[in-house]
Amino acid sequence: MNNIATREAYGQALVELGDLRDDIVVLDADLSKSTKTCEFAKKFPKRFFNMGIAEQNLIGAACGLSTTGKIPFVSTFAVFATGRGFEIIRNSVCYPNLNVKICATHAGITVGEDGASHQSIEDISIMRSIPNMTVLVPADGVEVRKMIFEISNYTGPVYVRLGRSSVPTIFNNDYDFKIGKGVILKDGTDATIIACGIMVNEAIKASEQLEEEGIDVRVINMPTIKPIDSAKKTGAIITAEEHSTIGGLGSAVSEVVTEEYPVIVKKIGVTDVFGQSGTPSELISAYGLTSDNIIKKVKIVWEDDTKTEYIANYKNVKSNVANYELSGLNVSYQYDKYIIKEDADLVSNLVDYAQKIDYTNDLDPLTEEDDSRLYRDYYNETTKNNIKQIVLKVLENIPLGQLGEVEDIANSVACLVNMFKKNYRMKKF
Repeated sequence: MNNIATREAYGQALVELGDLRDDIVVLDADLSKSTKTCEFAKKFPKRFFNMGIAEQNLIGAACGLSTTGKIPFVSTFAVFATGRGFEIIRNSVCYPNLNVKICATHAGITVGEDGASHQSIEDISIMRSIPNMTVLVPADGVEVRKMIFEISNYTGPVYVRLGRSSVPTIFNNDYDFKIGKGVILKDGTDATIIACGIMVNEAIKASEQLEEEGIDVRVINMPTIKPIDSAKKTGAIITAEEHSTIGGLGSAVSEVVTEEYPVIVKKIGVTDVFGQSGTPSELISAYGLTSDNIIKKVKIVWEDDTKTEYIANYKNVKSNVANYELSGLNVSYQYDKYIIKEDADLVSNLVDYAQKIDYTNDLDPLTEEDDSRLYRDYYNETTKNNIKQIVLKVLENIPLGQLGEVEDIANSVACLVNMFKKNYRMKKF
């Protein structure tokens, strides 16, 4: 499949679906040439309904059809579907949990010259706030087709966000779309870019450039904004969406990670302003919805993550958990082996001693061209062993019976000190 607008792929998928199922009906608000439902109307005129410029009536009629066993696909521009149709969607679709599929086109700023009045940058926020509503944002034409077929078999309200402009094809025809699941397009360890819609391709481009610069970034396509998938972090997260940074993908991701995997989340999107008239490419650049801006945000959080320095002060030991005060934060470190309270002072002294050593002397001189990634990787592989040797030397004259296995203590302290060292962010256990 060549570059294609998601609205175009939607129109094609409807026709294909209509051939397979006679319970599919399509409703439009006098915009079928723009929403591409006109293709369905041509082939199945008795199953197509033009409700006129009356979005509330459009949604209400779809509710009625759904109660008769039909599966209504409702289309208009996103700004009108979610704005003018909100009350009917809330009270008549979602409250009774009816099987209505709202597939709104011309979302985001890539509507272009139509300007701010037609550029929906709030629709994800509006739709995901309603109970029982599932919110989907496809990244390309292949994902649209898979999505439309998937929701035809899903019972309940669904909002699908579609765009006007053509987008690159990312997925192969064997791509397996599942509601509620994110898709890892590229794995990485330094940071994670989570994107949806047109920003998925920009995220891929950004990751490729970052890889050339030695920064390993994970890229996740998040086609389901609600219910959103949960995944363990890689470090900092950057979200990218053609939507307001308030209430959209970035907000949804933040809500998850703050409860499960606390981490910095930086958001790329429209920053609490309306759109304006211009070509899609001009607007994308003007609002920073580009791979270059993603790269910039990744570098900011990555450098912050790798260059942060903490000072650890021993507090106490309870059971086998040593508690430290780290730059004002209370953190704990779980030792691999049990450490008795009487040994706490010794462990603390070992940490203090190890921290006073200038480990950078063990490193080869770095050139100006070498970045912090090189330093970090080398440090990660070598310094912990150096610390271990220092700890072992300190423990040489300590009876084995006092601390149990010296080797175990050395390993634990080495790991602890390594996390405390410059260029490493403390991990919370």
